[in-house]
Amino acid sequence: MSQTRNVLVRWDQWELHCLLALIALSGTDYSRGFPNVGPKKVWAMLPRLLPLLTSECMRTTDGKPHLVPDLTARYLYATVYTCAFGSHVRPRGPGATFSEVMGSLATSKLSVKTKTSLPTFARASCTAKNANFIMSYWLGDAPDSMDPAYGFREAGGLVEWDE
Repeated sequence: MSQTRNVLVRWDQWELHCLLALIALSGTDYSRGFPNVGPKKVWAMLPRLLPLLTSECMRTTDGKPHLVPDLTARYLYATVYTCAFGSHVRPRGPGATFSEVMGSLATSKLSVKTKTSLPTFARASCTAKNANFIMSYWLGDAPDSMDPAYGFREAGGLVEWDE
């Protein structure tokens, strides 16, 4: 099906997997969303995000999708924040990285409150790991949430983000 759409995607059900990833990255009971960017804005960015998900950020192992946390933080988050705050990002070229975009936003005219709520690279990477847990669960697996690959840890008997 995907081959007939001029989309170069390497796996079956990529549309569903990308949707699941974006839902998980936008925030659920077990993941945090993009600070200052809600699901409606993410949905509007879909044409910019799908190529990144399918070519840079997502991989499959035995047909099961997963996000590559560092690449998701570096490129997907950079694109989300460039789209959301484009007038504050310099330069705006495609392929801008997380550090370039966040560095630009940090010196912009955005409010102090907005700037301090922007994600760190560690948070973005951790959220991608959390999204992997959610996708694995939603696709019928029984993942161990305390596996370090999923970005959670136990501290004092409570589960917290492992960033």
